Amino acid sequence: MSYLCPFSQKSPLKAPPCPSSLVEEVPQSFLLMVLALYPDPAEEHYLYQSPSVSLMVSPSRTQHFTTGSLSLSCEGQSDSTGWRVKRYTHSEKKVSNCSSGWGSVTGSTCNISSLSPSHTGVYWCESESGGSSDPVNITVHSGAVILESPVHPVPEGDPLTLRCSYRYTKPSNLTAEFYKNGSLLQTQTTGEITIRTVSKSDEGLYHCKHPEGEQSPKSWISVRDSGSSFSVSRLLSSLLAASPYLLVSIILVVKCSRARAKPVELNT
Repeated sequence: MSYLCPFSQKSPLKAPPCPSSLVEEVPQSFLLMVLALYPDPAEEHYLYQSPSVSLMVSPSRTQHFTTGSLSLSCEGQSDSTGWRVKRYTHSEKKVSNCSSGWGSVTGSTCNISSLSPSHTGVYWCESESGGSSDPVNITVHSGAVILESPVHPVPEGDPLTLRCSYRYTKPSNLTAEFYKNGSLLQTQTTGEITIRTVSKSDEGLYHCKHPEGEQSPKSWISVRDSGSSFSVSRLLSSLLAASPYLLVSIILVVKCSRARAKPVELNT
């Protein structure tokens, strides 16, 4: 399987429903953590808010070749001291820390020197106080082709580039077929496609295929609402709906302040 799905449909990742056999393998505590992190995006007033710390992946892609290396670090606007990299994999069937043997720790960074399929899983940062970053799906593939796609949800309106990458020396024929939800999307001779302006309709399960038959695992690409969707007009609309008297009072106060600021003209 190319992606893990310990996420319900309440997650912004919007992964396809998990088979019941897989859901049963995921610890209930982990599911509760994910549900607590993400309110239901279908709610009317849902607005995506990025956590203070993010899990940064280098190389920055969801799929990786075996025998390659991987660096996972907890970074953010605030001090990331005390944050640890954790993961859940189907091979281990449990949540574990980087220091438990599958990686080496340097500060808030976890390094994996030699990747194997057993490293395929869900990774995230967690603080000593219980705070968590957005989770990231990592797939390690032993085949010859992977799909290079972003590790985090893509903001709506941003460009998105997907690239078909080959393990061995670049073939003379870079032509690649790109699929979305099992249907052929495009065929490109450059080995990559670009969606100039991403929208919610671009969410889906993507993979690529070389004409000779080798294909990549599948990765879910999620699109989140842009932070710019929260505007002044939206705020005023909310105020008007909640309390029209409050909005009128604000307008009257502004007008009175302007009137007092005008100089008084004396008749001579």
